[in-house]
Amino acid sequence: MEKPIVFISYSHSTDDHKNKIREFATMLRSHGVDATIDEWELVGGNDLNAFMEKQIKEADKVIIACDKVYSEKANNRQGGAGIETYIISPEVYKKHDQTKYIPVIFEKDIDGNAYIPDYLKTRFYYDFTDENSMFSEEKLIRDIFNKPKYTKPPIGEVPLYIEEYDEADPKSYMNGVYSLARISSDKINKIKFNNMIEKFTIELSKIYFDNLISYSEYKDDQVNIIYKKIEMFESLIDPYVTILESEVINDSLDVNDLISMFEEVVKYDNFLKPNENTSSKGMWDHINFSIYELFLYTVAVLKHYKKSLLLRDLLHANFFGLSRYHDKKYSDFVGFNKHLPSLEIRKNALQLNRISLHADLIVERAEKTKFKSSIIVKTDLYLAYYSEIKNSYDMYNFWFPRLYIYESTFRYEDLFERLVSKRYLNDFLLETGLKDKEELKAVIQKYNEDYNKKDKSNRGYSQSFSSVPLLTNVIKTDLLGTIE
Repeated sequence: MEKPIVFISYSHSTDDHKNKIREFATMLRSHGVDATIDEWELVGGNDLNAFMEKQIKEADKVIIACDKVYSEKANNRQGGAGIETYIISPEVYKKHDQTKYIPVIFEKDIDGNAYIPDYLKTRFYYDFTDENSMFSEEKLIRDIFNKPKYTKPPIGEVPLYIEEYDEADPKSYMNGVYSLARISSDKINKIKFNNMIEKFTIELSKIYFDNLISYSEYKDDQVNIIYKKIEMFESLIDPYVTILESEVINDSLDVNDLISMFEEVVKYDNFLKPNENTSSKGMWDHINFSIYELFLYTVAVLKHYKKSLLLRDLLHANFFGLSRYHDKKYSDFVGFNKHLPSLEIRKNALQLNRISLHADLIVERAEKTKFKSSIIVKTDLYLAYYSEIKNSYDMYNFWFPRLYIYESTFRYEDLFERLVSKRYLNDFLLETGLKDKEELKAVIQKYNEDYNKKDKSNRGYSQSFSSVPLLTNVIKTDLLGTIE
């Protein structure tokens, strides 16, 4: 997106006012606006009138910073403010829809009336005179970028009931059909409104595409560039959880929409920026981190609302494009859990005494959400054991529980201790796609046999003293469904 050029017209009334204008201009620049003021540009020998005329002519927007002194000088055509008024006011008067000139109020009189030049009194202005000016910031910045927060929705079709006829009309026999069509139309519109995951997918894809990085950007700053992008993607968590919860609560969530969403966004792993033809491992770590994080919250929400069938379908899906092997174009959910080399580079470069920056970030961010870190840690461990129930003991088809090092507030057995209840066991069987507890026992038995056949290794970080207990140690098969 182009960065708009903005010139700020103001008076040098007091040092305090000049400081306010300088801070105001700095705030705009921090938000991607190429804002300028005269004291940043003018040097000895410059022609003041020529400078003002050039700046006003070339600017995309001109902000008129209004205080008492500026208004008086503008009205009396005195000083710099008067010169700028000579240049600006004809434009304002002759073009009633002119949006180039934006009044911003920095001072009011004792009655609370804004000081504003006469030629601008009928114009909408932004109020930066009180502590609530922060609420004006977003509106002003959106105005400068021509990106309003609320836009006019598209116009729909003429309602079918308009075509209904009076009883005396020969065509009134069609009214029953029109009535049915009207009801059906309402249902279609409701479906369109409810399908928020599909809309979120479109927006998420735009975000990932806009935040692709080039090979040179990655190589120039491997320590920071990925980390900064990961920090930025933290803002995705809360709105995504809200959207997902609304779909679940309204029973409008289609698991195929979730599968399609993850299939759509995983393509941005290895997606190069336009005109880019060189890549390096780690260039897409920010996207892989975000997808992994959103998947964790997806499972956490489905678990929270006990959507066992949706969870089963999601965790048994093969996601096209999610490949962990060169000869395959798909993978189950385990493929979302990827090692991110850029975080190891950062950890080593900054000499951070941490086991996993990946785990640290997920847990720290979770504490700011509705689904706190304890829930997300449990979700991560649940997926690890689920992958073993689904794929048995397999070193290469296993969801590595990156967050297990934060398992300090509960015992591993807590994950499955409720399986002694028939009710919870039945829910778990639905989630795993197993038909009864005997089949679950058989799966765990096979897991034990596969484990004994293969090279036994700890499920854990090599730098950690702890590891993840075996599946056979956390699900007690002799106690399954033994109480009502």
